Amino acid sequence: MKKILIFLIILNKIVFSAISDDKINYVFGRAGDRYNIDPKVIAAVAYYESGLYPNVVSILTKTKYKKNIVVKFLKRHGYKFKPHKRRVVVYVSKNNYPAQMFNFLNKLRIGYDVGLMQINSFNIKSMKLNPVALLYNVPYNIEVGAKILRSCFDRFSDDTANAFECYNKGYNINNYNYKYYSSIIKVYMRIIK
Repeated sequence: MKKILIFLIILNKIVFSAISDDKINYVFGRAGDRYNIDPKVIAAVAYYESGLYPNVVSILTKTKYKKNIVVKFLKRHGYKFKPHKRRVVVYVSKNNYPAQMFNFLNKLRIGYDVGLMQINSFNIKSMKLNPVALLYNVPYNIEVGAKILRSCFDRFSDDTANAFECYNKGYNINNYNYKYYSSIIKVYMRIIK
């Protein structure tokens, strides 16, 4: 547990300034205990998914048309964002109104991932979760991410590679390429050293 704490402090001290280091350590540990997952694995997923930035939303824009619509919306409403090839990463601040953004994305059926563990809009809808709460409540986001990861481990009988690919791509995809799995393992190995 001490290595998780040191890892989080070194990698992103500013991100969790509103939450004590002991609290973060406790939350990863609690989620690990609750879902029978090594807390270092949960921390590795969080780091890989969001870079440990809790107030980030990744909008999945598969077409140039949808990307343009999203970018116009974000500019109009004063969001800080960075466009990528197939997604737009949004850094939500206290000045933004994320509920409006989530409503906009839901109406257009544009997928997105929320917060530290990058909880996908499919899971948000199917689990009846509040995306704003996932964005601003770090312990809640970690708990939900651990729950989803546990369901992937259960689905694949603790086959680690397929469970991680399931977390990244969803339950119903059968053509995993294991890039996500290998990335998580690399982060995990840095944590346990």
